[in-house]
Amino acid sequence: MGQYLSCHRTVITAVRTHRLPRPGQTRKTHFCIEDAELAARHGQWEVVKFLVLKLADQTKRDQCCIYTAKYAATNGHLEVVKFLLDTVTDQISRDQFCIEAAKSAAKYGQLEVMNFLLSRPSSPDQRAKLHFQFAVAACCRLREDVVASLGLQPDWLFQSSSILCFTAAMAIEGRNSVLNDTLSRMQPAHIAQLLCLSISQRHVALAVTLINDERVSTQHVDLPDSTGATALMLAADAGHHELIEKLIDLGASVRAEDSQGRTALSRACEAGQLRAAKALMDRGADASHRDGRGQTCAQVAQRFEQRQQDRRLSEELHRLLSDAGFTEQRAKCQQRLADWLQNFTQVLTQDIRQMTGSYAEGWANNLVQVNGRTAADSDIDWTV
Repeated sequence: MGQYLSCHRTVITAVRTHRLPRPGQTRKTHFCIEDAELAARHGQWEVVKFLVLKLADQTKRDQCCIYTAKYAATNGHLEVVKFLLDTVTDQISRDQFCIEAAKSAAKYGQLEVMNFLLSRPSSPDQRAKLHFQFAVAACCRLREDVVASLGLQPDWLFQSSSILCFTAAMAIEGRNSVLNDTLSRMQPAHIAQLLCLSISQRHVALAVTLINDERVSTQHVDLPDSTGATALMLAADAGHHELIEKLIDLGASVRAEDSQGRTALSRACEAGQLRAAKALMDRGADASHRDGRGQTCAQVAQRFEQRQQDRRLSEELHRLLSDAGFTEQRAKCQQRLADWLQNFTQVLTQDIRQMTGSYAEGWANNLVQVNGRTAADSDIDWTV
């Protein structure tokens, strides 16, 4: 305690005796701001209050208050937060003060500070924005107690990946009180949209929780998302065979088609999800169905296998080229040299000659020497 009081006296005495002439006012302002921020980081709130009031420039004072308030909010010093907010005069700065301090309070669960700040913004829109910022910050830190105190608006689940990830993390642990409260304020069709979103984002536990919710019924399970895909189709895309079983038990149709005429089975074949395809066929999906391009599921699966084979060949070619010393940088360098050689040849011959072959493309196939002489089996050629 004695050291803290000594620190207070030292800083205060330094400021009081720092009587600079008018041209040195900027230096004094800089001194006050730096020391106020330092005092805030170390919890020296009486020093912070003293230094803030020494700032003659109101804009600088507002900025200093906003910065130091984050530390006060983090540590739950409501009295300091109130003092700093009262010191800010500009309304735009006051709103910014509330938002920045709110983020810190939400991260560290300072509910008293949060409740105070929520009542301060100048308009309903600003209050709604602050409420949302509170929720995002709390969700990022998995502060279930804070999120429960705030409550989640249904639309926020679609607007913030942090909030969606929070509900998914809670679903994994079976702690769904916040989610259930939010679902109670959602229409079944809206919940079906949330189900599609959770499947597309690979939040399996959250999807299972929504499937088990009594508000999701056969009437709504096949409602498509904005891309035209149903929950069953999205589960097929991702290969979630366990979700496929649950969705079909709930009443999802294996015959529903998307905007391209693809069923869930068609999409599973296109994505190479064999286990999902088997699960769908075991539950009555039609393998002879033709999509909008007239292709059966077997033909779609063949196309996937061909793409996989092409990818494997491409990867093998890339490996061989890399082992042989071919790199993208060297290829670009070789191509620039080929362009120069082509331009040089055109000047010498006074006609429009073009170099073709792998040398012109940057790979220097079978090049023997710089004058252009190549091996007999080279694919380098000239066109006139």
